[in-house]
Amino acid sequence: LGDKYRVISIDATRAKADLSLSPDLIEWTKQAIEETIADGRIPIGITHYSMVIHFGEITAMFASEKSYINDVDNFRTAVMEAGLEYVFTGHMHANDIASYTDKEGRTLYDIETSSLAAAPSPIRTVKCFGTEFHFSTTNLPALAEDTLPDYLPAAEREAVLADYQTYARRG
Repeated sequence: LGDKYRVISIDATRAKADLSLSPDLIEWTKQAIEETIADGRIPIGITHYSMVIHFGEITAMFASEKSYINDVDNFRTAVMEAGLEYVFTGHMHANDIASYTDKEGRTLYDIETSSLAAAPSPIRTVKCFGTEFHFSTTNLPALAEDTLPDYLPAAEREAVLADYQTYARRG
């Protein structure tokens, strides 16, 4: 990423019994964002859980609060007030970009990125040009034979090597 950006990793795990984000984490995140901006760099957040609803109301119907960062409204407000505009997330194992604009006109882009373990094994590439981000996604076309585990049965090994995408989609 070079000197123009700083990736801020936000540990928003659900390890605490009450599932809340600690005030210390919220304050640390805000401070990291503000320091990055003061240094003339662009902060990019990364966290496991989404901060914005993806795929519209359809997702809101089946996604639980466990699909989003805990206390998402308050946390999102705090980081947006600090100046965060971009966050990479991934809990839902899908590729999507959603945005949330608050009443002050600030926008947060939640860049949800899938997993190589989920068919079709997408690989997301981001090219950054100042505040302009270009995204592209390709699917992993194949696996090299030497990357397959020894315990994989011969028939599965053949299927993976013959057509990885078909193998990956069969579930």
